[in-house]
Amino acid sequence: MSAALYTLAAAALLAAGGMLASHQHLATTVHEHPHLAAPVTRLRPRDPNRLLVFVGGLQRSGTTALASALEALPDASGQSFRWLFANLRKEEAEARVDALRRWRGVTRRYLDDVIKSGGLEGKFAQDVYPYAYMLRDWGDSVHAVDRLSLDGAEASPQKAVELWRQWYPYWNQSSAVLVEKTPENFVRGLFLEALFPQNARFVFVLRHPLAWALTIEKWLDNRWNFKKTLYLRDPDDGIDRRIEMWIQLVDKMLADVSSLKQAAIVHAEACSLRPDVIPKSLERIVDGRRVSLAPFKGLARSNLAYVACWLEGGRTDAKAGSLRQDTTAGGVHACVPGAVALRDIARPRARAQLKSYLWGAKANRLRRYGYFVPDFEGALCRDGACAAPSEDEILSDVDVGLDVASIEDRGLLEALGLIEAPTAAPVMN
Repeated sequence: MSAALYTLAAAALLAAGGMLASHQHLATTVHEHPHLAAPVTRLRPRDPNRLLVFVGGLQRSGTTALASALEALPDASGQSFRWLFANLRKEEAEARVDALRRWRGVTRRYLDDVIKSGGLEGKFAQDVYPYAYMLRDWGDSVHAVDRLSLDGAEASPQKAVELWRQWYPYWNQSSAVLVEKTPENFVRGLFLEALFPQNARFVFVLRHPLAWALTIEKWLDNRWNFKKTLYLRDPDDGIDRRIEMWIQLVDKMLADVSSLKQAAIVHAEACSLRPDVIPKSLERIVDGRRVSLAPFKGLARSNLAYVACWLEGGRTDAKAGSLRQDTTAGGVHACVPGAVALRDIARPRARAQLKSYLWGAKANRLRRYGYFVPDFEGALCRDGACAAPSEDEILSDVDVGLDVASIEDRGLLEALGLIEAPTAAPVMN
């Protein structure tokens, strides 16, 4: 499909958006963020400054924190059911929710659980492109990246118009920055950019692969996914398989980023340790708006809590009560010890797996992305017990396994905002 057709489709979408935004009842709608009490100036139908920012990254990598940071901008909006019911008549809004449940084939209880875990994701509220859930759909890894990815060849103006129609009521329609968070966006960027070539921008988040592999445990063996995640839950090889999954999907994302017009990447740990330092690449995505990375507070320390619990042979649980807790932006997480017999197996296995990432080929693979595995056992374990550092202890990049100096990929460095992208040479007449 020609670029001209896509441009016309995008213009049509913005025009439709402008007509929808003219509904009078929006004037009295309260913003989702309490501190944004003042109404946002309405945009003209084809205002070229309206941004459509897609947030992506592996589940449990910090996509919710990143989306929250962007949605907190004074003229931004994320998608939510609250806006759906504010923008449409109750009957029409209810019909949309019923359609969503039919598309996903889920109960209201499941939908409520999903929303509580991270808000509405755009993939739920549409039937234009294939729904996917990476943790559940990875399977045995065979052709998994191809199955989960979408590229520009699968886009069309018709799909763009329909997707916009389905998504638009879930935003504050007067906002200049529309944020759509779906983890799978980070391997579907080429498809989304082809749908919305004038306005699409992307921000992807990475989390330390070992910490990420531990954070997803609860999601792999919950009642919804248990039967489909056996490959990633293997007691002996599960951690290695999860990290391999991380590497394959991040490699796909980096390949796509090299072709996307406007994309940024952030390390979740850097956002957590230095919330006031905004990557230049992220600032460019939102046209210089000042983003607060406060939603990432506690994530770096949470990483260490997950690792410490793993080395103890325990299980991190956000609901269980314990004296050994780690408070993060996502709530209180407790390390629940397993049965003694199971701990006697799990603890030495975890320590052996950890050591395999301290040096050699496994370690070198992670450094390509700015990560390494420190001697967490030596740092977190004392007198036979492992625990995360106390709240008053200041953490460094080394403590959490972040080492951007090891990155050699120029495209990744540019997307992280660590070096400037080359500017195009002027065209000579």
